[in-house]
Amino acid sequence: MIKVNGEAVIKSLRYAPVIYQKHVKGRGEVGELYTIEVSGLTICAMWDETGPVRLRVLSKGPCPNTVDELFRNLIETAYKVREKTKVTSWQAYRLINGDGDSFPGLIVDVYKDIAVLQSSSLAIDRLFTSS
Repeated sequence: MIKVNGEAVIKSLRYAPVIYQKHVKGRGEVGELYTIEVSGLTICAMWDETGPVRLRVLSKGPCPNTVDELFRNLIETAYKVREKTKVTSWQAYRLINGDGDSFPGLIVDVYKDIAVLQSSSLAIDRLFTSS
């Protein structure tokens, strides 16, 4: 079981979508999703062990059933935002911009019909290399 300091959850929603080791009690599995409920707030976070980061906050509310479902939703949302601004018609554009797209630790650049991933997260690395 994972316990998280309530103030850390609030800060993760206001500032940066990560929760550091010093604010977490317990241990999770790298790449697993955890629904965390603290102080009337519910978040979906992925367990990570990259440096001092332990949880990467991916959304408000409970986690979906699978990591694939969550990632599909986040990618579709990011794509729709890019479509509205007509960026998807360019030869190259950034599809996922880490924290700005609620996807901390991941950047995805699209060059015509090729997507290039850049990760700063052990959890994301494991998800993409195990697929």
